[in-house]
Amino acid sequence: MQVFQVRGVRCGGCASKIVDRIKAADPSAMVEIDISAGKLTVESGLVADALIHIIGEAGYPATPHA
Repeated sequence: MQVFQVRGVRCGGCASKIVDRIKAADPSAMVEIDISAGKLTVESGLVADALIHIIGEAGYPATPHA
């Protein structure tokens, strides 16, 4: 499981955009987003750098959650 801090996610539409992008790269990925905390949890075979790139391409800067 990988956890990221994601900036700019303000609604369900924003969250869906991120989930759709991750699922396009890994259809078996399990993704949860806590919009109020800006926290994204991903269970996937993709490495963190790839996920950060995918999330960034969706328009949301992401960093690993400490």
